[in-house]
Amino acid sequence: MLSATQDQGMVYRDETDRRIIQDTSHFDTYKRVKPGQFVIHLRSFQGGFAYSAVEGITSPAYTVFGLQDEKQKPEFWAIKFATRRFIDYLKKVTIGIRDGRSIDVPAFMTLAETYPSAVEQSRIAELITTVDSTITLCRRKLDLLTQAKKALMQQIFSQKLRFKADDGSDFPEWEEKKLGDIAKKIDRKAPSDSTADVRMISQGEGFILQSRKYSRNNAGKSLSKYLLLKRNEFAYNHGASKAKPFGVSYRLIESKEARVPYVYHAFSMQLGDLDYWCYALNTESIERQLQQIITSGVRMDGLLNISFDAYMSLSVPYPSLPEQQKIASCLSSADALIDQARSELEQWQEVKKSLLQRMFV
Repeated sequence: MLSATQDQGMVYRDETDRRIIQDTSHFDTYKRVKPGQFVIHLRSFQGGFAYSAVEGITSPAYTVFGLQDEKQKPEFWAIKFATRRFIDYLKKVTIGIRDGRSIDVPAFMTLAETYPSAVEQSRIAELITTVDSTITLCRRKLDLLTQAKKALMQQIFSQKLRFKADDGSDFPEWEEKKLGDIAKKIDRKAPSDSTADVRMISQGEGFILQSRKYSRNNAGKSLSKYLLLKRNEFAYNHGASKAKPFGVSYRLIESKEARVPYVYHAFSMQLGDLDYWCYALNTESIERQLQQIITSGVRMDGLLNISFDAYMSLSVPYPSLPEQQKIASCLSSADALIDQARSELEQWQEVKKSLLQRMFV
């Protein structure tokens, strides 16, 4: 069984995270797909046609086609079919609206397309395949580093891994403190004439410009309610996400001041190392506590039902200040490696984008 994907083409279904119940009595109606063929699937109008490098069977609802001329290189056409130019070109032969759209196959077969010689097709395919392989390696490296950091945090905050003082002696035992005893609430409203950045919390990135996500500041009239956060102050975004189902806390370091959504729980830390708190407030222990005190599910606005006082009731680990600094330094080094890997991935993605724009004009 093969499944159509927008970024990997046709893949074996058991290699995906999909859990689909299959009626084996109808396998005789499924369509055979051979290596080098293409599948026009339900979302082809958004991501191009799915190229198959493997043999298998796929949904009878899909259309399978191959290249008539043996001189044509399917690897080249797989790249061409996935370009933005070609996907836009498909608008001429799509029928329906929104998610109900599909490709009019007979109309597609009448489209005219230009292509280079077989030799140039091969060279283009080899180049883009090499770049794709590098992107895959960069993505794998980023995933492994991210997993390694997560494991390192588990070891540190479970105290299975302890640091030692510079003279080799042991640090004192950790304390447990209530967050409300060492944090101070911030309810500072942004002045109406404030020109501070309008920022929001993005999981994995921290405070990003709101315009980066929405192409503009979409706060509208609610901007008058926004909080004014200053550098090194924290905010807890109690919005659920797939990666952080119980929200996430970040420290503002991107600008001197920022206007942030008033629904955030904003606070400043009165004790301890600020770099340390960037990690200590986002541990698995914190998530377990949040899971226990959230009063109900996600609200209509996407926020978890957790009040500021409930958030301040969390119990947080409090090592000695020198050990906090060592913990922060260690995890900051891990973050530096992750940032470097992410930058490498983004650079190679830009290389591919540039090559495709120049090759398929």
